[in-house]
Amino acid sequence: MTETSTPPAEILHYAVDITAADVESLRAFLYQRIDALLIQTPDADPMTRALRALEALASSAVGSAEWYLEQLAAGVEPDSPLWLSRVHGLRSAWSELVSAAQQWSDEPGFNAYRWREVETDPKRAALHHLQEAERRAALSSQRTAEQA
Repeated sequence: MTETSTPPAEILHYAVDITAADVESLRAFLYQRIDALLIQTPDADPMTRALRALEALASSAVGSAEWYLEQLAAGVEPDSPLWLSRVHGLRSAWSELVSAAQQWSDEPGFNAYRWREVETDPKRAALHHLQEAERRAALSSQRTAEQA
């Protein structure tokens, strides 16, 4: 996980590649949209409550993502159960932020290359795809045997 002030330009595929800059840029994008709507909405309006709820959920997800990034940067042994747990936590927090931001995916400033759902890490993704291919092959063999 790289610490940079601006998110990398490459397409984000894996949770292990999320940076603090990714989290911050996504937070800023969300808060800018929420604040713009709050300014237009009277305090007593139910929309204000919904926007405040979204703001609280986004704040929680940002805090979680930042915590997981800090923990992973602190030197957790890669591929250990603790490391995997923290990468899964980061992926979960990231997914929450991405889900909220996708509501504004058609607006300028939305970073479709970085703000997307991600796999945990390349090795686990490759293993998952291999297991999926083996499962499909076994099902196909089973169907062929049943038809014979």
